[in-house]
Amino acid sequence: MSGRHGLSPVALTDEAAQNKRRKEQKLEAEGAAADLVAVLGTPQGIRFAARLLAMCHVYETSYTSNEQAAMAFREGERNVGLQLINNILRDAPSSWPAVQNETLRGAQ
Repeated sequence: MSGRHGLSPVALTDEAAQNKRRKEQKLEAEGAAADLVAVLGTPQGIRFAARLLAMCHVYETSYTSNEQAAMAFREGERNVGLQLINNILRDAPSSWPAVQNETLRGAQ
């Protein structure tokens, strides 16, 4: 016997489970975005983000001429920083100039 759209009851159950997962993932992403906005809404959050980006060597090259393992490690750190930048630009773009200014202050 077929259900909606000619799908079997098992397929409908799978479809419902997938829809539920998508909704849960969307809510989780929205929560993470709200968390970032809240954190970056404070001076402490701005300073933390700037320190994290510095620790991740985002503004430096990962290249080392003779140590591939060290280069791979630094590139992994840098990737974390790049993900943070992406999240800031996507979820809290108005905070980005403050993070950049704090990063510059920390570099002096």
